[in-house]
Amino acid sequence: MVKGMKKKRKICLTHTYKRYCSVIRQDRMHTLNHLIEPDVEYLWTAVDWKDIEEKFISLKIPSSVITNLKNVHNFFFALPDSEFNQDNLILKLKGLSKQLNVPYSSLMRAMRIVLTAQQDGPGIAEIIDMLGKKRCLEKLNFAIGKIENCLNVSNS
Repeated sequence: MVKGMKKKRKICLTHTYKRYCSVIRQDRMHTLNHLIEPDVEYLWTAVDWKDIEEKFISLKIPSSVITNLKNVHNFFFALPDSEFNQDNLILKLKGLSKQLNVPYSSLMRAMRIVLTAQQDGPGIAEIIDMLGKKRCLEKLNFAIGKIENCLNVSNS
């Protein structure tokens, strides 16, 4: 391990998933080395809660946005698989942010942080599409659990 790099928990992915991700990102990738660059690390590794927490704090993500992540999870869960693609997601997420009375940009920034632990990168619809519904739900569940734990500790 290189000094200064955090140890990440690895996730085993199927060949089909890896192929799908490389095809979807072909406009961004020109060599296989691009698959291991830090900006796509979230595709292959589990996101560390400390990274998420640090970004929430440093980017001053409002607590009202963070607590609405459970609503995003419920929205994703209810969304039919046939509608879980880039073409539909942007419009549907804009509608959700309006329904929740949360600025779209703030909600998308919080989602990017939860899904990738990064503040910049591809569009959120592309990230969601690359990860797929199941992985997005897993990552949102993870973050929601940590957030609820933090809220329970602070309320005690």
